[in-house]
Amino acid sequence: MKKIMLFFLLVVLAVLSAGCSNNKNADLLIGNYYPESDLSSIRIVIEEDQSFELINLLRSSWPPKGNYKIKNEQVTLIIDDENKYVFDIKGDSLIYNASASTLSEDAETAYAYIEASTKFTPSEN
Repeated sequence: MKKIMLFFLLVVLAVLSAGCSNNKNADLLIGNYYPESDLSSIRIVIEEDQSFELINLLRSSWPPKGNYKIKNEQVTLIIDDENKYVFDIKGDSLIYNASASTLSEDAETAYAYIEASTKFTPSEN
């Protein structure tokens, strides 16, 4: 009987500790995100199939595309092995985390230069 009680107690503790973990992934809305600042030429398009498109009408004739990963409270837009944009997820908004991002100089010029801490919000449309 003691073994059964001990086993039951261990199972309950395991379930409770897994449910209380802070390593949860944040939710990300699907759709268009625009910067709150006056950078109206930049748009991030988040798709359901975990792909994205980073549109900058002023800097690139072709928008970079790739896949994104969500881990904890961040979304990483992966263009290739070298170039990754990282955003902190705060509610429905994305805040550009320049220090966590890895971009070559060529990529910043070709794709989109985004100032650190720029806030992107989902479109109302």
